[in-house]
Amino acid sequence: MLIDIYCLKGDPHKMEQAEIVGTLIRKQVFKFDDILELITNIYQDVNTPFPYIGNVEANSKGLIIPSVGNFFFWVILSKTSDVIVLDDFGASLTSNRITVLNTMCERAASDRNSIWQFADKWQMSHHKTSIERLVSYYVYYVVNHFNAKDYRSWLMADGYFVQAPFDENLNKYHYTGIDMSILNNTALLSGKLETAIFNSDPANRINPLTQRKIRAFVKDYLKIKKINPATEVSEDGSGRKSGNVISLSRFESLKNDVIQGFSNK
Repeated sequence: MLIDIYCLKGDPHKMEQAEIVGTLIRKQVFKFDDILELITNIYQDVNTPFPYIGNVEANSKGLIIPSVGNFFFWVILSKTSDVIVLDDFGASLTSNRITVLNTMCERAASDRNSIWQFADKWQMSHHKTSIERLVSYYVYYVVNHFNAKDYRSWLMADGYFVQAPFDENLNKYHYTGIDMSILNNTALLSGKLETAIFNSDPANRINPLTQRKIRAFVKDYLKIKKINPATEVSEDGSGRKSGNVISLSRFESLKNDVIQGFSNK
């Protein structure tokens, strides 16, 4: 499949106002890990504006939003102007080829096929419609025929209408976002502490030196406090006696302590 990765600046909740600062367009990927490799290469660029401290909020619509700074990613199926060629779905005597396509989508959904599995089915066929267009239609079909809770775990994508910054006529289109939620680590304590330190100084700028100092300080702080680096902050506010989970009140105490300690360094 071909995907696009947009590097955007602004508010991810107001996509139409975001500024495009970089793009990876029509990149060939065969599995989810190929996307991770592309994103890793962006982070390794010495001029990357994306922070490696803090947490990352990632969702099924393809958004990857760092907690530090105002840059974010949007990972989507390559947007093509292709139409679905109905001749792909039956002989000339077939009167309702779209029903044939819908049946294919229904069967794939019943088998809980991910977008990767669905795309593979078209690799060796002689269809005229682009794979990206077919996968996008499949996602559109599933989203409109199944409840979100029924497909979230296996579809590996989501489709929605949005006014994106690259829409030519500022119209709303149906874009297919690749599910990036596996990267979500918003509950991780270390990232929350790094974000707190960064935000405590309005003069902070995202640069390698500042980030190295903050990351090293938080790492040492957790070691001194004998807190597991994998510890998370409980979303419901309560901590558990077992497991690496702390309460919100405990987090607030640690946050104030780490900010004070870093400022006195």
